[in-house]
Amino acid sequence: MTRVDAGIRVPVVDDGQAVREALFRAFTKLGCQQVVLAKDGQAGLDCLRQRGIHIILGDLKMPKLSGQDLFNAARAISPAVEVIVITGQGTVEDAVEVMKEGACDSITKRFRWVQLEVTIRKAAEKQALALQDRVPKCRVEEL
Repeated sequence: MTRVDAGIRVPVVDDGQAVREALFRAFTKLGCQQVVLAKDGQAGLDCLRQRGIHIILGDLKMPKLSGQDLFNAARAISPAVEVIVITGQGTVEDAVEVMKEGACDSITKRFRWVQLEVTIRKAAEKQALALQDRVPKCRVEEL
């Protein structure tokens, strides 16, 4: 199994403790070492403001701040962030709307490990490429 970049920073935002813990295990199993758990939208926003992020995975329906508002704030703070929507209560229409607004993927809370792994890898690969593009390239000049 190929591991993702350990430097990828990921807040997992969901009001369900069991879901947060399952997603934490999934990310760490794939090699992410900077996973932060937040129990609601406001805690997720606080996390975003405190540290740079690469991927955010969050629920659409949460107390204190909706997933949609959290994702909009994430994009404002870090435009290159990859958003993965997870929903158990939201409708298909809600997930489609977030996808139209730039989320990279959407999964249900009854996810299968393979589906989650593919989703995480896809977002991590996009972020790795984006990070690589931000590193200044050496320019060699012949004199």
